[in-house]
Amino acid sequence: MKKFYELAEHRVTNRNRLIAEEHIDKLIAEKGKTSPLYQSVYWYNEDVLDYLKKNKSMSSYYGFRGIDWIPIDIDKKSNSDEYTLTKLREYITSLAKLNVGEDAYQIFFSGTGYHIFIANSVFDFEPGNDLPKLVALTLKNIDLVSDPAIVRGNQLIRMANTLNEKSNLFKIPLTLDEVVTLEAKDILKLAETQRLDFDFEEKYGTGQLSKYLVSKESLEPA
Repeated sequence: MKKFYELAEHRVTNRNRLIAEEHIDKLIAEKGKTSPLYQSVYWYNEDVLDYLKKNKSMSSYYGFRGIDWIPIDIDKKSNSDEYTLTKLREYITSLAKLNVGEDAYQIFFSGTGYHIFIANSVFDFEPGNDLPKLVALTLKNIDLVSDPAIVRGNQLIRMANTLNEKSNLFKIPLTLDEVVTLEAKDILKLAETQRLDFDFEEKYGTGQLSKYLVSKESLEPA
């Protein structure tokens, strides 16, 4: 199945464009050094092409979606860099207690805070129209999110190795060893440049958290 993501350049408001999954890396290489780039958390199938052509906007789309990576957002807000890094480490500890290790997720510094991208094979969420609700409720039930906004249906998230205009730093991938051993100031230093040569390892799960999935039936009124 060909996958499409919603795309925004420069600002999240510059949305309502679609990009095929196979073109994302090329876009990052061409524009990521100077432009903030965002993509939808969820992917769409080819049906979305006709929808966007007819409606001109994705804001009211409640149709078919899928997800490959479940994002956990550790937002810096008004906190210190050191405190934000500590919060990231706490989430990693929580994942370890759930039997989710580093082979199942990728960590990113977002330019201000952090993202943890968990492989969907940890959960085995199936594509469908109700997917955003199921993801949000499942994450909340196992205390992996305090605010489920990051997994709303039309949510966008910054692409890796693209500029964060607020901090003038880049969203970069990190290894678990870097997260555990480096100080916050060292990570900020790394984020002054892109990490296009980062050795991304394949991340996969074994359905460790599938038993916690909220069922579609539970969304239906009794």
